[in-house]
Amino acid sequence: PRRIGLALAEQAWQLFTTLDAQLTDQVELTSAQRELDLLALSPQQRGGLCQRAIVGTATVGAAKNDEVFPISYLPPFQRGWPDDGDDDCHGEKRWMLSALQAWGLAPERYPHRLAISAFRINQLLVVGLPFEVTFEAGNRMAAAVQSTAEELRAGVEQVVISSHTNGFFGYSTTGEEYSAQWYEGGHTLYGPQTTPFLTRQAAALAGIMLQQPGYAELPSQWQFSLASAQYFPAPVPPQGQRVQLMPPHFVDAAANQELYWQWQLLDVNVSAIRLHEPLLAVEYSDDGKHFQPLRDAQNTVVDDQGLDLQIIHDGPSDAGMARYFLRWYNPQIAVPGRWFRFRVAAREGQQVFYSSAFR
Repeated sequence: PRRIGLALAEQAWQLFTTLDAQLTDQVELTSAQRELDLLALSPQQRGGLCQRAIVGTATVGAAKNDEVFPISYLPPFQRGWPDDGDDDCHGEKRWMLSALQAWGLAPERYPHRLAISAFRINQLLVVGLPFEVTFEAGNRMAAAVQSTAEELRAGVEQVVISSHTNGFFGYSTTGEEYSAQWYEGGHTLYGPQTTPFLTRQAAALAGIMLQQPGYAELPSQWQFSLASAQYFPAPVPPQGQRVQLMPPHFVDAAANQELYWQWQLLDVNVSAIRLHEPLLAVEYSDDGKHFQPLRDAQNTVVDDQGLDLQIIHDGPSDAGMARYFLRWYNPQIAVPGRWFRFRVAAREGQQVFYSSAFR
């Protein structure tokens, strides 16, 4: 995973630098926004969009890595098990819990306030939708928006349909994808006409923006009722001292696991550890006595601001302390006579702490 991530980052950086020649200080920015309440639309405005959202059974059969044994293999939960499509506007979608879903969950319980946004940055036009738009559905939407821009002679060269903006309404699929009723079709909440509806709305808003920059059709106010919880740990004053619980030891690579050095430490509890600040680093010494910060092949200090160090909470302990595993992935290849050690920064009155040296 690390190797793949670094390779992708390198390619992304190279692509980014190739764009230097296209940079300009003359930037045209325009935008437009609109909010629609899908439950308040007339039949003409919906244009085939279902009156209410319904979740399909295919979302259960393929909800986790495309397989939930044994449900994934049982009709009607099995992906690719469409209905005959004759009973209602949801077509081939098999309703989760049948009619009980509509009885138990009112239409208002599903996402229904649809926020659509459009932005223009020079020759680029972006339309943001709170859906996970499939590749081909996005192509069809983009083609419609591009056609509108060409009719207006707006000089738009590229159209991008951006998913997951300002909410999440499930998927938007093509008719072909919907009729197959795999996970994406089962999670297209408002039925097979979702993509045609969004295509019309995206093209219309883009056209308005190109003629009326800054257009906004929004409610005067929003009200939200949200569940909340406290996830930050309650403050606990640490009373103990840092202790090395287990000296660093080497763990060889295994299936889906890189090799690493691991050290177990008793340190201040999670309310005091302050992981948003630098905590862990690796040092080296060629004589076993005089240590200095270790740097990687790119001359970057090996610490927890980089890619290779991991801190794992192993549970609370007494006196406001806690146990941690500290891991060093991608360790430096052994050099004769060279020693390493972990360095832990000061916290809550605890002085800088070091592991025993290892190699």
